[in-house]
Amino acid sequence: GDFEFFLSCAQAKAGEEVTVSLSIKNNPSVAGYSVTVCYDPQVLTFVDCKNKVSGGFAVSNSTEKGKVRVMCTVMGGNVLSHEGVSDELTFTVKSDAPAGTSELGLILADAADSVYKTENGAMPPVACALRGGAVTVK
Repeated sequence: GDFEFFLSCAQAKAGEEVTVSLSIKNNPSVAGYSVTVCYDPQVLTFVDCKNKVSGGFAVSNSTEKGKVRVMCTVMGGNVLSHEGVSDELTFTVKSDAPAGTSELGLILADAADSVYKTENGAMPPVACALRGGAVTVK
């Protein structure tokens, strides 16, 4: 199967917290990743991101509304053999959020984002599919 990163779908009511997972499927043993989750800041407020990769060094940040960069790498030339949920992102649904589906995008936002291997001291990118998710406000 194809190597992919994908976001889950979740449901919540206005004013509630909701957790969406970022998962890895058919991982060809990459060394790390930096991907950006895009959300509608009129519907959701980013709260936290928890990394689930054992032995990974992870960081996430949201420097602009509507985007969260999620990064993880393994040190010392090791590989990330992780399959399944790699990160859990928590949002709060705004109290005045309208009912309906709010799409979550998963993108490589700029040159700082990539999914990569380590080879002879270089970090060549690895092609992978990125699939978004959604939060449905009930």
